[in-house]
Amino acid sequence: MFVVGLTGGLGAGKSTLASFLVQQGATVIDADSLAHRFLEPGTSQYRALLETFGENILTETGAVDRARLADRAFASPETVKMLNGIIHPALVAEIRRRIAEAREVKKGVLVVDAALLLEWDLDDLFDVIVNVEVAGDIGLLRAGKRMAQSADRLRGRLQAQLSAEERRRRSSLTIQNNLDKADLEKKARELWNRWTERPSESEA
Repeated sequence: MFVVGLTGGLGAGKSTLASFLVQQGATVIDADSLAHRFLEPGTSQYRALLETFGENILTETGAVDRARLADRAFASPETVKMLNGIIHPALVAEIRRRIAEAREVKKGVLVVDAALLLEWDLDDLFDVIVNVEVAGDIGLLRAGKRMAQSADRLRGRLQAQLSAEERRRRSSLTIQNNLDKADLEKKARELWNRWTERPSESEA
């Protein structure tokens, strides 16, 4: 199994790249989607979130309102650390478990899509780390449109991530995503061909 770490700044397009890799045949672990399971009522993380951020983060049905939680959690570096301390230990442990399970399969490509991949110091788990990058405020504008939030409101999330320079330094390669989806899809095919045409361990 060839394991790829996929990361990038807010709105860079890493999840779009992941979806194109799925079309090629990859299996993807989406860290954001995986984290949602730890927001469910009954989990220890759910209880910790209420204790830390208050019941105002809940909807009328008792579910965590992610927008309300984000407003509180990304208000300052201190509250970001609180959120990460609640969610990330269990999330990272689950990602490690799934990668170890996937390693038992000799063939295939597994992609772990996670914005904070490098912040979690999981570098040694991957055969390659791909960083997706966009110029200027393009990422903020894309994310703002998708999440119905202003660029200024999203800057708190951006500040919680590594700098673009640090992501480039720690990644195996950086993909520029400043054009359209067709260009990114082409790059996904090129990556797929490179990864799937490599010699197997038995042939090396």
